Amino acid sequence: MTRFSCARLILAAITGLLLGLFPSLSGLGASAQVMHSVAQPAGIVQPASWFALNSVQPKGLAYLAKGAAAGKAANHQETVRLEMQQLSGLTKTGSPDPGKDGACKVKFGGLLNKTAITTYSITPSGQSAVTTFQSQRYVQHPLGIAGKYAFGVYFQPPRPPNSVYGDIFSISLTFTNPITNFVLVLDDQTNCLLSSGAKPLDEPESIRFGSSAK
Repeated sequence: MTRFSCARLILAAITGLLLGLFPSLSGLGASAQVMHSVAQPAGIVQPASWFALNSVQPKGLAYLAKGAAAGKAANHQETVRLEMQQLSGLTKTGSPDPGKDGACKVKFGGLLNKTAITTYSITPSGQSAVTTFQSQRYVQHPLGIAGKYAFGVYFQPPRPPNSVYGDIFSISLTFTNPITNFVLVLDDQTNCLLSSGAKPLDEPESIRFGSSAK
């Protein structure tokens, strides 16, 4: 037997052994997808499958990064009950009008010490808030004010029965200090602020209110 013949026999034996362990090698020219579809003996992992599981493409890295960022986003739902404590005058542009405080209390004083109930949801997929006050339901939308979560809804003409022009709910980024504000129409020149907080409208909310009032 020649050296060449011996080599051919050894190669054939090795090939037969490999085909016994890896039947898919008989279609060596086939795609990796075909190799994945062939069942393997228990405990045997195809090289193509190993690379598929352990090779991370740039697109995959971007997806993982996006998922990690979403996991850190706020995910909070809560219902808060707030008692109306303050009633004061406002100009039509949202700035304080102390000279009208008395008139506001005459018309809307019966709303003081009443409770507003707000259910809000802040999740990676969206934000919403709904306030119920004096049997009226107000569906609010994000206002996009920096430094807090703020929601609001405005009505033109004012919504009866309490002449509500606007309802604003806000809460800190750490979900503390919730405040509900109602802007009520006193007359053609003056509005009234009914609030669960001790301060007038913050400047960003006042600016947003003023731009909506024009």
